[in-house]
Amino acid sequence: MSSIRNISLGLPVRSGHVLMLDGTDSVTGENFHRLIGGGVEFGETAEAALRREFAEELGVTLGSVEFRSTCNSESSTKVVQSTGY
Repeated sequence: MSSIRNISLGLPVRSGHVLMLDGTDSVTGENFHRLIGGGVEFGETAEAALRREFAEELGVTLGSVEFRSTCNSESSTKVVQSTGY
């Protein structure tokens, strides 16, 4: 039985520049960029998860956070539905 893992991701923008993380696929060896964030823990809001992940991964405290989009995907690399405003 498959399960759903909720994640919260952010794309910080400052002076027209964005910050993303670099990674390498362990199977294919391909390099990629990804948004910063991670899993939402039980009882945690998406915003709280995003703030926690930025603190853990970058050691920073976020200022204002603006919701932009929700995505449903079959895998971490193929987005099958995206909605936003």
